[in-house]
Amino acid sequence: MELKSLLWIFLGGGLGSCLRYGIGILSKPFAATFPLGTFLTNALGCLLIGMLVGWLNRVGYLKTEMTFF
Repeated sequence: MELKSLLWIFLGGGLGSCLRYGIGILSKPFAATFPLGTFLTNALGCLLIGMLVGWLNRVGYLKTEMTFF
């Protein structure tokens, strides 16, 4: 595995975990037993990443290493 691929994995994982933590803290008053922040972050993340990857693929900017993000 190349260093670029590992860097993309590191960036994607780090960004996802920071967003999950932040949204979890913001949604804590609304979620008593269900981890609403984690659910919202995962759902929104999947939607936004899917839209971004689709657009990047359509315009031709998607590189192989970026798919690890």
